[in-house]
Amino acid sequence: MRAFTIATCEQAMVVVRRGLDFQKRDWVIWANEPDLDTVLAIWILLNHMRLNDADPEIRTRVMPLVRLEGAIDAHGLEMQELCGFPPEIQASVFKDLERMRSREVELKKEERWQEIDFLEYTADILRAIDATIYSSRHFEEVVDVEELARAVIGDNQLAIVCRSGLGIYELETHLRRLHGKRLGSSSCRRIPRPIPCAKSTLFCRRYSIRPMSGSI
Repeated sequence: MRAFTIATCEQAMVVVRRGLDFQKRDWVIWANEPDLDTVLAIWILLNHMRLNDADPEIRTRVMPLVRLEGAIDAHGLEMQELCGFPPEIQASVFKDLERMRSREVELKKEERWQEIDFLEYTADILRAIDATIYSSRHFEEVVDVEELARAVIGDNQLAIVCRSGLGIYELETHLRRLHGKRLGSSSCRRIPRPIPCAKSTLFCRRYSIRPMSGSI
């Protein structure tokens, strides 16, 4: 029964916080249509690293949106009080949600919802959620790393080739944050002279690495 289930966005948050391994990057998101509940769930999955940071700031900022949207999606507008928010917080969060879904409401009212580009619309709403949750200071330490190729080596480990202005050890730290223990051989930086390669394991072999056709 619907009354005893939680919305998609809340399910996504539970999956992320319960520790499902997203670092394998072998997952694909399938969505039937981009209503706000669905797009919020997509945002949560795509931001799983920041939501699992030791610093709870991003979780604290997004959870009111998730909780209220979850209550509305599962039980209807009249059940907002199930969140237990103080009236002023409930009103503020609801205002943010209404701003994000205003175009959805308009398109459905005009019966044009099925005519839009769902991918483009989803990207727009993801950016709107970003603008609500993040500020420029959250990206002051973002690094520029371009992944050129990857290959699975050994026991489900990765060898990755990247291009970046970072030093090799800074780059390895960045890649370990992304891939965790799966990084078997740390990536190299493509530069005009011979490429230095720092190894994260005790073995040293040559591997055939195919260029990536895309990214997940």
